[in-house]
Amino acid sequence: MFRFFLAAWLMLILASASAVEPSARKEPSAEEPSTKQPLANLTAGETAAQVCSGCHGVSSELPNLETYTVAQIETLMLAFKSQQRESTLMVRLAKGYSDSEIRSMAIALGRK
Repeated sequence: MFRFFLAAWLMLILASASAVEPSARKEPSAEEPSTKQPLANLTAGETAAQVCSGCHGVSSELPNLETYTVAQIETLMLAFKSQQRESTLMVRLAKGYSDSEIRSMAIALGRK
């Protein structure tokens, strides 16, 4: 369980560092098109959502967040934050986000 927390924390740190220094990133050339947006062009919710997908990816044993609606993700995260729903890691992670950040993440992650 600790390694999941550590991995999520590390990915958040790396995402934040990349977003702060956009000039340090190599932009894709015309020959190699990028399939992902540079972090500097992402909203805070989209950046946090990339951290979530590290554990909640398609091949993970954890729930795939792409199957949830915006309202479901927001409700679950707020329940973790208020400890109405139990999870050692998710409670700790959710407490680190404001309600508006949770809403932004839900919009970025939720099923369209």
